[in-house]
Amino acid sequence: MIRLGLTGALTLALLACSEQQAPAEAPPPPGVGVVEVTAQEISPTREFVGRTQAIEDARLRARVEGPLISRSFTEGEEVQAGQVLFEIDPDPYQAEVRRVQALLTSAESALTVAERNFERGEQLVGDGYISQTQMDELRAKRDSAAAAIDEAKSALASAQLNLDYTKIVAPFTGRAGNSKYSIGDLVGPQAGELVSIVQLDPMWVNFQVAESSMVEAMQTNIQRQQEGLEELKFTPRLRLSTGTEYALPGVIDFIDNRIDQTTGTIKVRATFPNHSGLLLPGQFVTLVIQRSDKRSVLLVPQSAILEDQQGAYVLVVNEQNIVVRQNIKAGERIGVDRVVDEGLQPGTKVITTGLQKVRPGVEVTAKLETPALSSSQ
Repeated sequence: MIRLGLTGALTLALLACSEQQAPAEAPPPPGVGVVEVTAQEISPTREFVGRTQAIEDARLRARVEGPLISRSFTEGEEVQAGQVLFEIDPDPYQAEVRRVQALLTSAESALTVAERNFERGEQLVGDGYISQTQMDELRAKRDSAAAAIDEAKSALASAQLNLDYTKIVAPFTGRAGNSKYSIGDLVGPQAGELVSIVQLDPMWVNFQVAESSMVEAMQTNIQRQQEGLEELKFTPRLRLSTGTEYALPGVIDFIDNRIDQTTGTIKVRATFPNHSGLLLPGQFVTLVIQRSDKRSVLLVPQSAILEDQQGAYVLVVNEQNIVVRQNIKAGERIGVDRVVDEGLQPGTKVITTGLQKVRPGVEVTAKLETPALSSSQ
């Protein structure tokens, strides 16, 4: 019995040792998403920093003095052309209109009398009943009465104009700004700005183009004309401060007539529709100018490009499913993608997802993903 017990214990011990010495199974290779680089036709683009500007930007002031009796708009909301925004107490100006109107009526009556006396004088001077001197006096009175009417009419027009100025109206449709004046405040020509109004739709975007770029574009179009080809067209688009693309393209409608000698650039302006009011004056935006011709390039997602002290690079998966670092020369940005000028060949599998899980030399399981189409293609 003792011998059997020792044999069983020894067997269990040997089994336990064999289990501890069995090698652990290796973890599966990490999975990554890749895109296969292919040549794609795109329209070349160039980027510029631009700033938005309202086409119409008015700062309204009072042209006559008086207390405000109404303010008929909401700050920050749209007002319509011709809408009354403020009204100054019109009573003093209405009284002035009535006074000058009375002067005009009196002057018209005086002219009627002076003309009748002049006509009688013409009949009497021929018969010798009045002298030529008296006739000259009648003529002078008639002319003076006529001049008084002209003066009264001018005064009436001025008084009516001042009365009209008591209503401050919007000169165009746009968005009203902030106003520091309220009903009862005394305003006048010295009161400063009552409110500002900006027209938001459409919106200008001003930017500067290097002289060399402008000359290059002009030379290209001259050459295309000589070859019987259609001129290149340049379509401006916007990228907002959030990094998102503005939905609507614009039109280049102004190029300045001289080069700025201090910067070597020329001022260019594009106009964009702004029905939604997303663009506001004074915004900094990235203006992306797209040419109408096309060229073949290699594109990779911007998120796949990494950088360190050696420069830009991507991680690729070779035929043995091993991760390899590939240094590249990155070109212009095209939507969510980036042009690769050097470093990649068509068919290369570039890692786009799972980058944080891998490093060069590691074996991976690659899953082919469909690249997103760039908005500029």
